[in-house]
Amino acid sequence: MQILNVPTPAFLADQEFTIFRQSVGRCLDDYASSENYDSWRPNKVVERELWTKAGAAGQFGLSTSSDDGGIGRKEAILIEEVAWRGIEG
Repeated sequence: MQILNVPTPAFLADQEFTIFRQSVGRCLDDYASSENYDSWRPNKVVERELWTKAGAAGQFGLSTSSDDGGIGRKEAILIEEVAWRGIEG
């Protein structure tokens, strides 16, 4: 989904990034629902289950070198998916 009707950059249209985006979206939908988020916010602590599942899905260490896909590409996808769901820090 594009807010400003701007096409997805070519490097993010690659199948690897599409699969990663889907994985991030599923993880957030399954483990970071608005109900979960509302329960975490007062204590400023995210449940361990989200971290465990995100780690198992390869969603840590996303600011990578250019040899591993370029600095920030996967991080940008994660930030965008979090923003779409209205999760704020």
